[in-house]
Formats: sequence, structure tokens, C-alpha cells
Amino acid sequence: MDDKTMKIAAVAAIAIIAIAGVAVFMMNSDDGKDDAKFEIMNVEGVDATVDNVINGSYTLQRGLILATKGTASGAVADLISYVLSAEGQAIVEDNDYIAVDSSAPAYKSTIDDKTSYSITIQGSTTVNPIMMAVEEEYEKIHPNVRISITANGSGTGAAAAIDGTADIGMLSRDLKTSETDAGLVPTVIGKDGIAIIVNKSVTGIDNLTLAQIAKIYDGTYTNWNQLGGVDHAIDVCGRESSSGTRGAFEELLSGKVAGFSSSSVTDKMVEFASNNALLTHIETTDYSIGYVSLGIALEAL
Repeated sequence: MDDKTMKIAAVAAIAIIAIAGVAVFMMNSDDGKDDAKFEIMNVEGVDATVDNVINGSYTLQRGLILATKGTASGAVADLISYVLSAEGQAIVEDNDYIAVDSSAPAYKSTIDDKTSYSITIQGSTTVNPIMMAVEEEYEKIHPNVRISITANGSGTGAAAAIDGTADIGMLSRDLKTSETDAGLVPTVIGKDGIAIIVNKSVTGIDNLTLAQIAKIYDGTYTNWNQLGGVDHAIDVCGRESSSGTRGAFEELLSGKVAGFSSSSVTDKMVEFASNNALLTHIETTDYSIGYVSLGIALEAL
């Protein structure tokens, strides 16, 4: 074989290897998509996307809130201003939530770094990862500040802020009238959608209306075939009673579906203590349905 023939053979071999590599990559990429064991439902014909939360067309959405007893002051006010700054809003987005001000100005401190401060925060497991990241960055700037954070649910966080055992309550739902009457003042630091997720065994359905979702959660619909799907019992899943995600989900439905309220929820609903625990159940349990933070659902796909 002469040199020219050998060069042609070598080039052909390289091309074959390259094509095979691309084919393997594409196959693996497709497999990655197929590995997802749940799907996000459209609601009222609208995709659950960040853009649709921002433009308001996706109806199941909520604010992420820091609440204080009265108007915040001192180090607490400074910490909240950090969360609303360019640096803090970047942390909100890094956690797959939606910034309330994508053009926020850079952070400017208002506290005396010669003084020591302690800030206690309790509440939403949804807001917790944001504030944990905020704590890390804020304490780098202010090593004289010590922040203590406990994730124990929006309702618990609100109560702690009201009774003074926490300086800030984290909530992933709007404040209740009773909470504002007790003096809580909300600051919205981000936005999030609530995704309706189902196991991939649920077929024949890609959209649910708010009325249908309400009837699933109040126990009116017990079989997927009542919604045009497969003939199998619905495994209804949700969050625990103190969850901000549950509170927001039920409040949103209550405001949009006549006759539905938090007391309407079927006692057959399986409760989970976190978004991730519920997500894992939906991924591994046939014919199940649940609701989680949109950011968490999109990250898991």
C-alpha cells in the first residue's frame, strides 16, 4: 500500500470513529431525556416555564418572601437589602428561581463593621437554599455578623417572626391576613411557579385545568380515566401542613376554583416533608401526581 492510499485509509478510519462517537453521544443524550421518570403538566393550556411565570400567563405562581415584625432595621434591614441587591438577586437566580429585579444595583453596606450582630431566620424549606447561600456570601463581607437559619416551614417561620424567636421569617407563600394583622411586613425577594408533576406512567393527559386539579385534590377524581387517561387509581401526593408550597398551592386554587379550600383536601393525600422527598416519590411511584417548586422540577428534568 503506497503512502497516498495509507493516508486515505487513515482519514476514512478517523471519519468512521468520529461518526460513531457522534452517534453514541446522541444516543446517550436521548437516553438522558428518557431517564426522566416524571413530566410537568401544562396548566390551563400554558407551559410551566420561567418566561410564563414572569409574564403572568402561568397561573400557579407565588412570591418568595422574607417577613419581619414591623419594618426591618439595623443588620436585619441591611441583610434584606443585600438579598435585593445585584449580588443577592444573582443568588436567587442561581437557585433556579426568578429575580424580582434583574437590574438591581450593587450592594452597599449600611452597618458598622466594628459592631457584632446576630440574625436568626426560620421558615420555608423552599427559600432556605437561597438564604443559606446569602449567609455564606454576606458573612464574607461582614465577618462580625452571625446568621442562624432553620428550615421548618413557612407557617413556623411566620409564627417565629411574630413571637420574636426569629428576626426574619422565610415564606414561600403570601402572608395570611392574621399574620399581617400581627404585624408582619413582607419583602418579596423572588418568584416561583408551582409545577404539577406526574409519573411517566400517567399517559393520555398533558394538560390539566385548575378545576380538574382541585377535583383531584379534593378526592372527586380518583381514577386517571376520569380525566381521559389510563384506567388506574390516582396516587395523590402533596406537602405537609406547614409547607409554604402547600399553602401557596391551596391558596391559589381556593382563589380560582369555587368551592375549593384547604379543608377540601382529601385525607388520602400522601404528605411529604420537602420538595425533594415528594419529587423522589413521583419519580418512583406509578400513577402518582404532586406539586413542587418549578425550579426544582426543571432542575430535575
